[in-house]
Amino acid sequence: MAVIGKIPASAGMTIETGPVRFLIQIIATLSCARHGDYYCRVSELNGIDSILRTMKQISLVVLITLLSACASKPPAAISKDPPVNLTLTRVRMDIDSYVGSEVRWGGVISKVENKADRTWIEIIRLNLRDNGRPITSGKSDGRFIASFDKFIDPVVYETGRSLTVVGTIDDKVSQPIGEYDYMFPIVAVEGSFLWQRRVAAPVYPYPPPWYYDPWYYDPWYPHPWHRHRHPHYW
Repeated sequence: MAVIGKIPASAGMTIETGPVRFLIQIIATLSCARHGDYYCRVSELNGIDSILRTMKQISLVVLITLLSACASKPPAAISKDPPVNLTLTRVRMDIDSYVGSEVRWGGVISKVENKADRTWIEIIRLNLRDNGRPITSGKSDGRFIASFDKFIDPVVYETGRSLTVVGTIDDKVSQPIGEYDYMFPIVAVEGSFLWQRRVAAPVYPYPPPWYYDPWYYDPWYPHPWHRHRHPHYW
């Protein structure tokens, strides 16, 4: 009966050591005992190779799952999860009663206003993904002001950028949007995250399916007629 230790070096296969090798030895021994020496010698290499490929595929799936789980977590600056998920619509109905409440809101920047000792950023609020990023394709339920106790450069925090903040509702202020006086809740920011712009993948136009250029020459796709400078149907 052939055993794993007798696999010739010419087979071009490296068997992992440790628990994996021990498991493969058990499976190979059982196969040999059941099907005989001929089956063992013929299928030994194929069976071991298949086991190793399967284990590598399982490891790859586990790795991708772990990376996906990490990608769904909010950045540390906005990882604080408020005890109650307050909506802007609910808060704006009676802002005073929600002063001191913790929120994690985000959206796209509408305006940056630098004051003497702080910066107000007007944000069009949007729903957030699991990782805290605003869903820019969704609908907004209003606007709020994120109050930073420092200078914020409006060139960096430019209009249209996605921003998520964590903080407490501190006050309210009425400011005009056009000719309408809008009541903004003010969030005293404790943590924030400015998201990078997403760059759309370039789209390369293709010719219509009925279009064919008989003079096109592709050196990587040789045909007998490519030796000539005229269409292949001549």
